[in-house]
Amino acid sequence: MTSANRPDRRTAIRLAGAGAGVLAAGGLLSACTGGDSTPDPLIALADSAHQDAALAEAVFAAHPDLAAARAIGKARRAQEAALRKEIGRAAGTTTSTTASNSPGPAAPKDRTAAVGALTSALSKAQDAAGALVPTVPTYRAGLVGSVAAGCAALRELFT
Repeated sequence: MTSANRPDRRTAIRLAGAGAGVLAAGGLLSACTGGDSTPDPLIALADSAHQDAALAEAVFAAHPDLAAARAIGKARRAQEAALRKEIGRAAGTTTSTTASNSPGPAAPKDRTAAVGALTSALSKAQDAAGALVPTVPTYRAGLVGSVAAGCAALRELFT
């Protein structure tokens, strides 16, 4: 390329700045519109909280002597609400997404099996949330970490 065809230094800097501005604007648009087509990883945690709460409520209904199941159901509903609020905030909606209205799992008739099912569900939720903590942005890690810790604490209600 000859020097006659090359832009001067000021023009080159302006063009580079304009290019950077276009790239930045594209990045902002991508962030605002959710340019990433991957589903929010918190949706699976919220759905799990929904299912666990339904199971805990069913266990309490089948075995009213297991008062801890009622507390677990309330706690998992609160976790679900917090997760759905964050999902909605990240999506830019004023309402949080909700889980399907499908019926929850039936509680085992045997008391020991019911306790085992709920304990297992809480362990799976704790593991899933714990595995997700290092993969989410730091502003979400506290929420996800508290879900993991909460599941661990709830599981202790039965042991």
